[in-house]
Amino acid sequence: DRGHNFAPTILRSEVSVSDQARVKVLMNTELFGPVSTVVPFDDLSEVKGMCALSNFALTGAFFTDKIEEAEYLLSFLPAGNLYIERKCTGALVETECFGGLRSASSPSGMKGIHSLPRFASMQTLSGFYPSKDPKAQRAWRRMLLGEGFVLSK
Repeated sequence: DRGHNFAPTILRSEVSVSDQARVKVLMNTELFGPVSTVVPFDDLSEVKGMCALSNFALTGAFFTDKIEEAEYLLSFLPAGNLYIERKCTGALVETECFGGLRSASSPSGMKGIHSLPRFASMQTLSGFYPSKDPKAQRAWRRMLLGEGFVLSK
């Protein structure tokens, strides 16, 4: 569609998260290309509200060094590929699913739960520990395992 194809771009939204009608348009506009949309927010409840307005759930990313924030975000962020402490573009081929959740679909056209047989899980979490401290990494590992994630190197 003309106007929705971009070269490598970062789009920063000036939409106020309190303007739900405009946020819904922003969160449901398909953009093609290596594009990241950045939407500023004041607290994590606003992020949860924005996620509820989106029909899509292909990829997402977050950066935090606070385990409690990560645990909260993991409880509601809808993304087939969810990245922590790493860029949000570039799924690892044959390692991370590209099926997404909700209306996001895989290259075969299967959507959401219908693509489950193709992948080990509905959601892939990929990224890095936010700290190099072994004690902090063990705490993150315990939290992620407690949330049901299978960890590998």
